[in-house]
Amino acid sequence: MMNNFSQELLRELLREAREELPFVLTVKDIQKLLPFGRSKVYELLKEGVIPNKKVEGKILIPREQFLIWMYCDERENQKSSSLLLNN
Repeated sequence: MMNNFSQELLRELLREAREELPFVLTVKDIQKLLPFGRSKVYELLKEGVIPNKKVEGKILIPREQFLIWMYCDERENQKSSSLLLNN
């Protein structure tokens, strides 16, 4: 369970990430953000580990979904999603 300090820290991380990241991320963006090579990123996308959408043959990663995945514990995902979407 997240305490108030954790919630504030998460809000601050999300605020900063929103300022720095585009609304939709690409595979290259993800490679820069994570310590994985191209093949591993594609594997994680294909397996659905990293949330993504395929549009006209291009893989797009919605920033908000990526941030939820990146910063939120799976058990806290629903609660954390509301923090993300309400900021």
